[in-house]
Amino acid sequence: MKTKVSPGPKTRVGALKKTGKKVAKSTPRPAAKPAPRKVPTPVAKAKSTAHLNGTATASDLPIVYVNGQMLPKSKAMVSVYDHGLLYGDGIFEGIRIYNGKIFKCKQHMDRLYHCAEAIRLDIPVSRKEMIEIQRRCIQANGLREGYIRLVVTRGAGSLGLDPNKTSDPQVIIITDHIQLYPKEMYENGLAIITASTIRNHSAALSPRIKSLNYLNNIMAKIEGLQAGCVEALMLNAKGGIEADVTITRL
Repeated sequence: MKTKVSPGPKTRVGALKKTGKKVAKSTPRPAAKPAPRKVPTPVAKAKSTAHLNGTATASDLPIVYVNGQMLPKSKAMVSVYDHGLLYGDGIFEGIRIYNGKIFKCKQHMDRLYHCAEAIRLDIPVSRKEMIEIQRRCIQANGLREGYIRLVVTRGAGSLGLDPNKTSDPQVIIITDHIQLYPKEMYENGLAIITASTIRNHSAALSPRIKSLNYLNNIMAKIEGLQAGCVEALMLNAKGGIEADVTITRL
C-alpha cells in the first residue's frame, strides 16, 4: 500500500528545503536567465598518458573525457561490448562543483578507489591524474557551479560475465549542470510516497559500492512518478526507514 506524505511543515524533506528571502507574490521576479557557458578553446595535450585533445562548438557541450581524449558529447562513446553497458560492471562517483572547485575531492577519490578495489577493478590512472583530469574538464566546459559524473567501466570483452575476458577499462568524466528537482521544491518542500520497491539487501551487495546498476532506485522512482510525485521513500528489507529516497538522503 502506497502512503503519500503531505508536504506540510513537519513532513517536508528537510535536506531539500532552502532558506532565503521570499519574493512577495504581488511583485514576482522574472526567472533568472542562466549564464551562458563559455565555448572552450582547444585543450592542449597533457604530458601524462591520459592526454587531452580536441575542441567543440557550443552545440557539442559539454566536452566529455573518455579514456584519454576530450570529446564533444556527440562523439563521446564506448564499445557496445563494454561490460559496464552490458552488465552494469563498473563504478561511479557523483561530485559537486562549487566556485570552480571539486567538492570534498579527497573523500570522493578515496571512495572511488575503494569501490574499485572491492570489485577487483584496476583503474588505469592514478588518483593524482584523476583529479587533474577533472579539473581540466571543469575548465574546458567553463563551469563555476555544476556536477561531475565520474565513471569507470570494466571495459570491452566477450559476451558473458567473466571479467577476465575484458580489457581496457574506460574512464569517463562528464562535467555539466544538474538539477534533481524543480526550483520551487527546494524552497517549499515536496510530497513523496513510500515505494513498494525496497532497498537491495546489504548482504547481497554492499551499499558502500557505487555500482553502475541503479535499477533498484529507478523502479522506486517510477512508482513515485506514477503516483504524481517526483520522489519515493525506500524501505529496507526489514521494513525500516533508511532515510533514503531514490537519488539522495533525507
